[in-house]
Amino acid sequence: MVRAAEGSTHLTTCLARNDEPACKLNAACRLQGMLGDATNAFYATLARYHLQDQLLSGDHLHRVLFPEPRPTPAAALRPSS
Repeated sequence: MVRAAEGSTHLTTCLARNDEPACKLNAACRLQGMLGDATNAFYATLARYHLQDQLLSGDHLHRVLFPEPRPTPAAALRPSS
């Protein structure tokens, strides 16, 4: 779901496979492969979970997303002199 919602994301511009490489080291760089593996591992880990796993936290998640408005202190309601 994250991949679908976020689109294809890349940790660096060199992984975006643009027409022109953004980095002069592109031809000799091994970091691209490492970061590509890390990105794939990240999405593979997320793929093991479902939105329902997050929603099961129920009330706590609702309180974080939709906090109750805090009462305004009485001092803030007094007109300034």
